[in-house]
Amino acid sequence: MKKSILIIATVILASCAQDSVLNVRNIEQEPDQAISFNIFTDKATRAFPAGSVSLSNFHDQFVVFSTKTSTIDNEIIEVFNGDTVAYSAGAWTYAPLRYWDKQANFSFVAIAPSAKYIIYTKTDSVANPAGDYKTKDGGYTLVGTNLQDGTHTAEINKGFTGENGKDADLMTAQKNNQNGAAHDATVDMLFSHILAKLNVVIGKSKVLDGQNVYIKKVEITGLDDHGTYAQKNYTGAASGWNSSKVNASYKLSFQNNTGILLNSGTGTGENYHTGTPKYFIESIVMPQGIERDNEALKLEYVIGDQLYKYELKFWRNDTLKDINNQDSIVPRIVFPNLMDRSKYTLKLTIDPDAIIFDAAAAEWTSSQDTTLIVK
Repeated sequence: MKKSILIIATVILASCAQDSVLNVRNIEQEPDQAISFNIFTDKATRAFPAGSVSLSNFHDQFVVFSTKTSTIDNEIIEVFNGDTVAYSAGAWTYAPLRYWDKQANFSFVAIAPSAKYIIYTKTDSVANPAGDYKTKDGGYTLVGTNLQDGTHTAEINKGFTGENGKDADLMTAQKNNQNGAAHDATVDMLFSHILAKLNVVIGKSKVLDGQNVYIKKVEITGLDDHGTYAQKNYTGAASGWNSSKVNASYKLSFQNNTGILLNSGTGTGENYHTGTPKYFIESIVMPQGIERDNEALKLEYVIGDQLYKYELKFWRNDTLKDINNQDSIVPRIVFPNLMDRSKYTLKLTIDPDAIIFDAAAAEWTSSQDTTLIVK
């Protein structure tokens, strides 16, 4: 059977720094003002990028580091040292409370969901400009956690905790410096995803509305799974990660022996809507360049009772004929690289050509007549 699959790749290259927000608010108390954490909700009155959302969309906790420098004698005093701030019942809380010092300058940095894999190198003085977010010795290795099972039509986002054998959606916050005597009403901290994210979404074309299409297997192989990180190396054009392979069997995968049924379209005419695609892979991945003929997506699906297999190299060569009927090598690239703070979605539409039959009959290869007269 002849078949074709239309591949539509959407790459979101903009920084995801606006995805997560931490606010530090003060509570009016006498004689001191406590430093307290709360969820950011009123984007219209805050100078955050459009589209910013609460950190609670991704994590229920983060750790914070802070020091203050006395304006009296320049003594550096620890305020927070990797203390966990947890989200519960709509609020970020920690204990014991810390308070603003009007004769000191404060600096805050933070890591989500924990400092298990990422450290801040100048916790003795967070204000020190030499401080940087870096991986701990040995770097960080991904295992291929996939949040999707083929039953969802939207991202899940929450679940990359780094605990119980799961990958971590590592996030770091921009440093915030505050004057204790004239501090802002809130200490607003903006988190960024420092790894990359890769989604695979699959739907079917209108021509298949009358057919049951089941997805049985989706795999992405060939990616680097390990890396070391220094945030100061990240420029937007250059990654903060140095990636490598440590596990030859590392892959992102979905598999269901029965198969997950794709949605059919609804409506007719101008009101027709194609079936909503489903998510089959949602994984955190290591930022890296794509190598020729290495990284690949493999797909197995069933139409009716027939099994089909498809493979797509992220970077490959196609041989085409030019205007002179000569072979011409054309590079095809799905994603040229996977960058820090960026999300990549590979959208697949299954759109096969049906096998169409026509029929004709050849004449007899020979013909011989005999004529008899019957009386």
